[in-house]
Amino acid sequence: MALHYSFREGPYGLNNLDDADPQIIGEELSKISLAVKGHLKPKNVVEAASNRRNVLHKFFEWDDKLAAHGYRIDQARILIRAITIQDTTSDNPPRRAFLSIAEDGHSYRSINEVLTSETLQLAVLVAAEKDLRAFESRYAELLDICELVRGARQRLARRISRTKQEEARAQ
Repeated sequence: MALHYSFREGPYGLNNLDDADPQIIGEELSKISLAVKGHLKPKNVVEAASNRRNVLHKFFEWDDKLAAHGYRIDQARILIRAITIQDTTSDNPPRRAFLSIAEDGHSYRSINEVLTSETLQLAVLVAAEKDLRAFESRYAELLDICELVRGARQRLARRISRTKQEEARAQ
């Protein structure tokens, strides 16, 4: 059976990925997976890629100082996503204090800022639709779940379309 590998959408933050051949990467990851009896873990990939002759080597940051900074950036993301906020004057449950918003790259915005901005709310809706599309694609074989997700995604897409039309009329 001939398998074709490709990249899914997204910014990845990996070295040299713009010039990369997803077929070569997919084949190498499959080879590593076979070597660990199908239980592929990131540490297996790093181990294989640490060999300078491995095709995956160039996608990793091997300068420990730069890699450490990248790791701290990841820790900061985790910290930001871990914080919730709650209005103590209401019975509402806690909610995330910051949301990741895709505008000129990704940044985190306070939930209060998002709730008071139609533009930021639209960005959240667009991201939610993208997430649902990815979920739908990932679990396409599970038809019952996919039908539910597809319905939610389609309702969300209609809402986004209406919001964009309303914004265009307001301008």
